[in-house]
Amino acid sequence: MIFKRFLKKKPIGGPGEEDQALLSRTARESDDVTARRDACRRLMALRELREIAASDPDPGVRDIAQARLRNLVCGTEEPGLPLAERLHEVAVANDPRLLEAIATTANEGEVRRSAIDRIGTPSVLTACALRDPLASNRRAAIERLADKAALEQITRQIGKKDKRVYRLAREKLRAIAEQESLPLKIRSQCSELCERVERLGRHGNWEQDRGLLDCIERDWAPLQPRADDELRTRYEVARERFLADYAAYRESQAELLAEAHRQDARRTLLHALLAELAAASESDDDATLKALRERALRIREDDTVTLPEAEKAELDRRLGQSLTDLARHQERLADRRRRQGRARTLHTKITERLAQTQPLDLAKTQPLLKEAQTLLGEEILAAEQARALRDDLAGLEQRIEKQRHHAEHRLAEVPNKIESLTEALTDGELKRAEPLLQSLQAAIDLAQASNLPSTAYAEAQHQIQQAAPRVKELQGWRRWGAEQQRAALCQDIDALLASDAPPETLAPRLREIQRSWKALDQGGSPADQRRWQRFHTAAEQVYERCRPYLEQQATEREANRQARERLCEDLERFLAQVDWERMDWKKAVKAAREMHRNWAAIGPVEGRHRKGLERRFRNAIKQLDQRLDAERKRNRRFREELIAEVAALVEHSDLDRAIEATKECQRRWHTTVAGRKADENALWQRFRDACDAVFGRRRAQLEARDAELNDNLAVRTAICDEAQTLAEADAPPAQIETLLRELDGRWRESAPLPVPRGAAHDLDRRWRAARQGILERLRVQRDAERRASLDLLARQAELCTRLEQALITEDSATLDLTAIKTKWSALPRQTEETLQTAIGARFATALALLERGDPIPDEVLDENHQEREVLCLQLEILAKVDSPAELADERLAFQVSRLTERMAAGEKDPLANAAGLLSKWYLCGPFPAAPQLEERFAGARDALASSERREEVEAA
Repeated sequence: MIFKRFLKKKPIGGPGEEDQALLSRTARESDDVTARRDACRRLMALRELREIAASDPDPGVRDIAQARLRNLVCGTEEPGLPLAERLHEVAVANDPRLLEAIATTANEGEVRRSAIDRIGTPSVLTACALRDPLASNRRAAIERLADKAALEQITRQIGKKDKRVYRLAREKLRAIAEQESLPLKIRSQCSELCERVERLGRHGNWEQDRGLLDCIERDWAPLQPRADDELRTRYEVARERFLADYAAYRESQAELLAEAHRQDARRTLLHALLAELAAASESDDDATLKALRERALRIREDDTVTLPEAEKAELDRRLGQSLTDLARHQERLADRRRRQGRARTLHTKITERLAQTQPLDLAKTQPLLKEAQTLLGEEILAAEQARALRDDLAGLEQRIEKQRHHAEHRLAEVPNKIESLTEALTDGELKRAEPLLQSLQAAIDLAQASNLPSTAYAEAQHQIQQAAPRVKELQGWRRWGAEQQRAALCQDIDALLASDAPPETLAPRLREIQRSWKALDQGGSPADQRRWQRFHTAAEQVYERCRPYLEQQATEREANRQARERLCEDLERFLAQVDWERMDWKKAVKAAREMHRNWAAIGPVEGRHRKGLERRFRNAIKQLDQRLDAERKRNRRFREELIAEVAALVEHSDLDRAIEATKECQRRWHTTVAGRKADENALWQRFRDACDAVFGRRRAQLEARDAELNDNLAVRTAICDEAQTLAEADAPPAQIETLLRELDGRWRESAPLPVPRGAAHDLDRRWRAARQGILERLRVQRDAERRASLDLLARQAELCTRLEQALITEDSATLDLTAIKTKWSALPRQTEETLQTAIGARFATALALLERGDPIPDEVLDENHQEREVLCLQLEILAKVDSPAELADERLAFQVSRLTERMAAGEKDPLANAAGLLSKWYLCGPFPAAPQLEERFAGARDALASSERREEVEAA
């Protein structure tokens, strides 16, 4: 249109197009009313609109601000404000009219719900409960309603549109009805309680009636505030009357009750004492048991209260028996404590036996074993003590068994050792014979201590005794040989003294000869004093010749000692002053290497200093090595954690975040103290593999995403293919409907599945087209079935009409019943069983009347004729064909009433189902002949058929 652009509304600018601050100042401060109104029409600030609507002196400005505020909150004006901002405005609004307008006219359900939660006007809540599109809002409105008239209106008008709202309204009405009937119910309950109180005491059951009064009091307490004065007075009078009578009864029974109470107290005391005595068997406290026994004796001797003879005798018997049992229990406890003390003593002795390193003497140990086994067999020890003694017993038995096995093993070796001893003695090898003889004697002593049979070691003991003289003989020869060697060493030292060799040669030779002399002394053959003095004097003289050389060597070793001490001091000072928290570990590793290298480069020191310095250096360097090792392990754990962190990121759901975290781990990776090269390389390779796995996820994710999209596309495409195939299939309508429901369900299930972006629109368009084709095919099939059903029903009704007309005209003689029955049987059955049953009943009724010769009642004919006139009029209205002039008023009244019912009840037009009206026409009978009515029916039926064919052509 040429003028279309002049008819467009001027766009309203959003917050970004106009200066809202200027509009706000204009709306608040301008003296021009027109300017304030125009500013309010464009202002977007809800809070300022609310304040202007409440405080502006001009009514027009207030009305415009109120309308603008309502429209913005309801979302009926553009540009729309955020939902959260509008919900906040609803939450702070205090104007009831604004809230009611929002509750009924807002576009968003959340806004309407927020307003519904803040209003209380019954009429508005009723409108929301009846007409709000959201079921949750309707339920919220009905939950806030408490007005009976409004609830009744909802139950009348809601109908089947929202069964839950209908049920809530019915429940609230039921609660109101119960509240209204509550006074009558309360009066009835109060009257019943008054009657119950008035009946108390009539039969002399005072104690029972007193208990009943307490029950009645509990029932009366919640009813008393709601009871009228008459019932309260009646209740109080009856209650006071009973209490007075009950007090008189109790006064008369006071002495008997006092005696009964004293007997009950005595009886209770005795039963409690018997229970304590019975439970005393579980106690181990001597003081408690003694106090209980003394108290029981005092109670038994107390005779201030007398019980019946039989009961007193029974209680005395039970008390005496309990005291006897208590005495036995105390004796058992004393015996148990004695045995437990013995068990502690045994535990101490066995522990001492197990702690000693010498072989156990079984003769002294066996009594301890037997006594411990006896105590354990009596089962009187505490669980912990028994467990400890059992452990001691097991340890002692294990030690004895181990000792016996060891003794047997040593005895098994005795023959070989005796043979070796014999060979050594035969060969004169005293050095080998002496330890063998000592070992054999120790084996014999062990066998005797282990209580082995004497036959097991008697022969060996005899052979040892025979070998002893030979050993002594060899020891004498050894002393002689040592003296010969000492004489030779004296000659060597004399030759060394006479030698002209330099000190470098004399000193080592002197040390060698001295070591040989010392070895002879250690061999068990000490030298005589004269020879020792000769050797010592010569050695001193040789040493004097070597002194300058040895002193020079001592000076060098002293310098080496000092250098080593300085190195140890430097290392110890470093360890004492270093800050391990800020250590440069790479420099520390380099320093440790230099320390080791410098220590190895220093020459030898005196033997007396060497071990101390070595130990000092090792201790210091060990601390450094421990620190380095700790840092190496810490740094390895740190890098292991980085590897684990990166490995965990492989499965992280947020790939971008996982990649950033992996890069951060790469930046944090560093080595402070390295381990073995192979270990370091393996650790670095693991870290690289984990990082590569994370970085490789993006490509795998993209590939998996594409595969998933293609799979989803294939699934939804297959559904469309099936739908298109179904639209072209020649199948029964019922089967098509079943398959369509199945396809709809599968399509809904697959709707959330993502597909390639370009294929989604085509898929939806293809699905809608295929589904529409299925629905169109169903409609065509259903229409064909309906037309076929009506045609069959018309033919069946024609046969029924022939029978009924023969009855009406009493001209059955000319009617061939056999032919009609044959035609009826030849007709197919209706697919709808109700139609077949109804038309079959009409035919069977007419045939039965005709065969019996019974006439059709006139009132049936008149009723069917009237029904057919109504059906014909409805068909003419539906087909939009003219009715006879005399039926114009009736047709108009029927149309008006039909429109009124539809508007009031909200139901579909009852005349919209033409097939139903035609079926009713064919099923209605018998009726007198009415050619004009038949002609009107045929015209309406043909008009409906023509209209249907036109609609099919237009749809095609």
